[in-house]
Amino acid sequence: MTDKVCSTRLFRVEPEVIIGSLEFYCQTTWYKPNIFTDPENLFPDDVICEVKLTDCINYWEAKVIASQIMGNTTFNASNDFNNKRLRVIQGLLSGQREVDNRPCRLSVNSQHELLFTVEGRADSSKYEEHLVAVVDIWKLQLHPVRSQSLSIVWGELLNNVIEQTNFAERLNAESMKTLQEKVECSTKRIDALNRATAKLEKKLIAKFSVVLNSKKKKIKELQKLLEIQE
Repeated sequence: MTDKVCSTRLFRVEPEVIIGSLEFYCQTTWYKPNIFTDPENLFPDDVICEVKLTDCINYWEAKVIASQIMGNTTFNASNDFNNKRLRVIQGLLSGQREVDNRPCRLSVNSQHELLFTVEGRADSSKYEEHLVAVVDIWKLQLHPVRSQSLSIVWGELLNNVIEQTNFAERLNAESMKTLQEKVECSTKRIDALNRATAKLEKKLIAKFSVVLNSKKKKIKELQKLLEIQE
């Protein structure tokens, strides 16, 4: 199976220590997004993804090698612990905040290391204790982007922001168009209902007038009969 290169949208990363109004944003480009659907073809020297981090002033990046996460052994699909551990890391690098129903956190420290944490107290099971211990201490060291590469990084991140903005605008436009269509449809239905109601009222009034005139005529006839008898 051939992996398709795909990039996440920019997602926010919490600083380990808050300094002023500084905010960090991360983007991950996946070269091995099918690490679970095709694990037998994953080897220690494979580049799983490339991570970029920015505080909107400076940039850092790193490539994640399979051996950094799972050690210098071929990925074992039957190893449930490695599978779940890698799923947590993949989830956090995809911008998720919860993996396998457990709250997770991706943060950055002053050395520009990404810290992977599974929050909450571990269960009594060995797997949960091991998972929390390992993921809590796993770090990904990022390196400053060289000055000559900044323009490329700026361009990529700017394009990502533009794509997100355009997507949001398209979504809003489509939502507005859909809403307008629903309003127009509802207006047409209301107009049709009003016309039908008016038509029905007109028919009822006409029938009532016929019945009323008939009753009046009969009353007059009865009055004449009474006058004759008297």
